[in-house]
Amino acid sequence: MGLTLVKCLDLIEARKDKLDEMINEEASNDEEMKRLQEVPGVGTKVAFAFVSHVGAARFENASQLSNYLGLVPMVYMSGDTVRYGPITKRGNSYVRAMLVQAAWATVRSKRGGKLKGMFEYMTIEKSKGKKKAIVAIARRIAELLYVLMRDETGYMARSFVLPEKVNEVKETELKLSA
Repeated sequence: MGLTLVKCLDLIEARKDKLDEMINEEASNDEEMKRLQEVPGVGTKVAFAFVSHVGAARFENASQLSNYLGLVPMVYMSGDTVRYGPITKRGNSYVRAMLVQAAWATVRSKRGGKLKGMFEYMTIEKSKGKKKAIVAIARRIAELLYVLMRDETGYMARSFVLPEKVNEVKETELKLSA
């Protein structure tokens, strides 16, 4: 009995290694997947899952993609009252889980850029829970990957600017332009 289980595990490991090799080979030959891997936290498996499941031509905008993947909150409306609940969890749960893992990798990396800054702002300044903030970052990553696929452009890293400072920058620009 024990020997058969060991042989089964060896067979599964060999198949897993072969699949990983095939995914890496496909990702190295595909320009679209290479572009998506420029985003912090997105590796070969996330790019492969996203490209194979999401087609840029299927959606008119990034919001539709977020809704399709189930990364948007449920909305409860009654009269004038509007309440937001947990995410809808529609769509492919595997792709959604991969995007959440990519979000965790992004906020933990040194080159997380704007997404890492957004996470820190939401958790420290706005006192949001880390899990809610991560889902928000996963949504941003999904929308970013969609835009990169649709426009066929590369990723350009940006730094995060606090929302209060955005208003100050705009006021300064207005004063300079007047």
